[in-house]
Amino acid sequence: MQNVNRKMKTLYMIIACMLTASAYAQNGADMLSGTQQPVVQEPVNERIEMNDISLIDTLKNSSSDTVYIINFWATWCKPCVEELPVFERMNELCGDKKIRIILISNDSRRTYYTKLKEFVRSKNVKSEVLWMQSTNPDAWINTVHESWSGAIPATLIIKPKTQFVWFKEGEISYNELLQYTTQNIN
Repeated sequence: MQNVNRKMKTLYMIIACMLTASAYAQNGADMLSGTQQPVVQEPVNERIEMNDISLIDTLKNSSSDTVYIINFWATWCKPCVEELPVFERMNELCGDKKIRIILISNDSRRTYYTKLKEFVRSKNVKSEVLWMQSTNPDAWINTVHESWSGAIPATLIIKPKTQFVWFKEGEISYNELLQYTTQNIN
């Protein structure tokens, strides 16, 4: 009987260890090195709002001293997806500063309803994501910047209080965004 009890205790201990190891493995912890802590999941963009063309004019014409860094992108655009970490890193750096990162998706209406939210969640995007609601996306072009051809990715930086506007069509590196922001926004 004692032998059976000892075997049961051993079995319970093994199961408890396996469950603990499984929980750590699922959270990305490295049990062998002990260097990583379990990853705590934060809510990620549970709501992606629709916005129309008036958003850009509203931001440009406000009296806010907030700096708006706006990126135009799409889930199907490889350079856009590759540059998302640039904006995520900038978003982390900005923290409590008066800088707001806005990622405006140029995906189709169908993608908005079927893919965009899951894409943002899978990439763990924490920046604000909006969807360009427009039956004519070309209408955004001149409103965003007169030099924009409509190609993405594209980045617009606005500081309404000083009427500062900077625009770049094409990919932007983190260092380029950081350097340009710190040199010209302060």
